[in-house]
Amino acid sequence: MKNLIALLVMVLMASPLMADEITITAEDAGSGVLSVFYTVVSGAPVGISLNFACSDGATTTAADVTNVDPCFPVYLDQAHDTGETYNFDPVQGSPLANADAAGVPAGAVSEFAICMGRLGQAAPAIGTPIKLCDIQLTQGTAASTCVSIAADTLRGGVVGSVFTVNVPASCVTVAFVETKCMKSTAPEYAVWQAWGEPDCWCYDRQCRGNVDGKKTYLRYVSSTDLDLFKQAYNKNDAALALITNGMCANLDHAKTYLRFVSSTDLDIFKTYYNKPDASVPVCDMTNYNFWKVAP
Repeated sequence: MKNLIALLVMVLMASPLMADEITITAEDAGSGVLSVFYTVVSGAPVGISLNFACSDGATTTAADVTNVDPCFPVYLDQAHDTGETYNFDPVQGSPLANADAAGVPAGAVSEFAICMGRLGQAAPAIGTPIKLCDIQLTQGTAASTCVSIAADTLRGGVVGSVFTVNVPASCVTVAFVETKCMKSTAPEYAVWQAWGEPDCWCYDRQCRGNVDGKKTYLRYVSSTDLDLFKQAYNKNDAALALITNGMCANLDHAKTYLRFVSSTDLDIFKTYYNKPDASVPVCDMTNYNFWKVAP
């Protein structure tokens, strides 16, 4: 049974049966993707297991590991979790593994392992860089993350190897593309751009009258929002441009009666003013990539 054979591979990975020399490299492939490569200098490895650690809260998940080398189709930690039903032909699951214990992470993780075994497949070519996998990372608290890579001593690294990790300054910097909060397909996108892409249009309840993006006096739409709304109400474009965050009072993101903050916005504001939380739902997410948080 393939699951039993996979367990045998786990034992082999921890046993120094041969002296393989493998070089690991990695690079920023763009859009938050880390591409990992290996080059066999000598030998015929039956397994590769690496540890990764991302800085600044960047994460990945099991589903985000793609373009995996078909030479290593046995995912040992997937076999651990699946049990007797595990089968690697066809390939099943993900090679992502917990950094400090057996098994596949249940959710997003900043520290993780990639663990893959080979059984019956042809040995990888010697001297040729081969992609091990692509790892899509999700942005944390910074515009980039520094990913450190090392042999996974818990699972044996590479069988009996002289192991070299060739990455600059002990980590690889992966940059994230700054995604705008509003989708380019939104009907109001051009207007939003013309007004400097105000963050406030991406507050989750701005369309309900939460002009400042904050909850004040236990209400999303309170007197602080009213003060801001009154300053911007019925002003022409030139006057509105002189008001700090004046466009934040444009609740319907439209220009009506030649005004960006008009009676249509006032009607919205009155509907939600001083109402309890349950009566002030979040805005429709259709035209947005994510909600902004007010400073």
